[in-house]
Amino acid sequence: MNSSKKTDCKNIVKTTNGHGFLSILHLEEMDPFFISLTGDSDVWAFISSTGALSAGRGSPEEAFFPYYTVDKIHDSYGITGPVTIIRLDSGERWEPFYPAAPLGPEDSRHLDKSIPGNILRFGEERKKTGLSFSYQWQISNRFGLVRTATIRNQGDRTVSLSLLDGLRNLVPPGVGTAMQSQFSCLSEAYAKNELLEPSRIGIYALSAGIIDQPVPLESLKANTVWSCGLPNARILLSDKAPKHFREGADLVPQHEQRGERGGYFLQGELTLAPGAQAEWTIVVNGPCGGAEIADLHQELSASPEAVARRLEEDLSAGNGYVRQLLSSCDAWQKTSDTLLDAHHCANVTYNMMRGGTPLRNYDIPANDFSAFVRNANRAAAARHADWLGLLDGWLPYDEVAAQVAASGDPV
Repeated sequence: MNSSKKTDCKNIVKTTNGHGFLSILHLEEMDPFFISLTGDSDVWAFISSTGALSAGRGSPEEAFFPYYTVDKIHDSYGITGPVTIIRLDSGERWEPFYPAAPLGPEDSRHLDKSIPGNILRFGEERKKTGLSFSYQWQISNRFGLVRTATIRNQGDRTVSLSLLDGLRNLVPPGVGTAMQSQFSCLSEAYAKNELLEPSRIGIYALSAGIIDQPVPLESLKANTVWSCGLPNARILLSDKAPKHFREGADLVPQHEQRGERGGYFLQGELTLAPGAQAEWTIVVNGPCGGAEIADLHQELSASPEAVARRLEEDLSAGNGYVRQLLSSCDAWQKTSDTLLDAHHCANVTYNMMRGGTPLRNYDIPANDFSAFVRNANRAAAARHADWLGLLDGWLPYDEVAAQVAASGDPV
């Protein structure tokens, strides 16, 4: 941390909506750092404290946002990932989390991470206007990467505002790490972004596979983005939407766009009475096939509220599964020092991410044990082929060790 900063940062443990969080206060006073997000699926996300991120499903070759090195991700706020711009009725423009934006003496930013590491929340408060804005990231096994944003009026007067909020630099499937680092302009030339109505699904794909040969190559997968909340907001696919909104230009929705980076933005007007809030969710997923996109389009067109409920159910199930895994590795300790308890849980979490977790304590899957013996020592496996063939289900470690010892085989 830069010792020349004016305010000491603090770490506290707090509870919000039933979740325990480790909170860093006065985030604006800290140098950028990197955070990973845990979940119950193969969706991954590496997030800078500036707000920029890289994320995807499976491998870096299937990224939703460009897979860059840490320093480049730190520097890419406003270029990659979330962008929020708020224009108040007073004419003031507020861009939460914008690094260069000056904060008043009573304004602050904070970063909260749930104790299991599966919820990451950014927050900023402006005392002068009475407004606070926050958003959080979560992982859904079924739906993908989920961002939920909330704006609250904590003041004593009604506030009217114009809002632009969304994501920049969305990458289509087929643009791997080598393509991103060496031929990113070429991949943008092949980009094709579409908006499906009334489901409000953004589809991000290549118009054709990128290949240096005179042969046809179809691109059959796409990344998708959809939203719920702010039903009257316009959906903008242009990556240039933040620039145009800052300039006060007319924002015209387009249902198809080619040759530009992908963006997905909600733009609308809000009026918040004292104590009121507005909340919306943006969901990123991929790579998706045509049938999967058609099913989602039908579900969202029929009842976006029902899809939103299924999303909440999947997030809740994922949170329960993460906590179950942590419990199996003794991650929860209760002492008088809540920070120490949170640190212990984080240590267990990262140990699990590196080495896995025992599914049934010390029980051994019979098939795995037999395969291991055959691979590690073929001669021993041949001598005990009959015994190995009888093994089935889950085997208590103590019983297997006793039977191996009783066999008298020195190997």
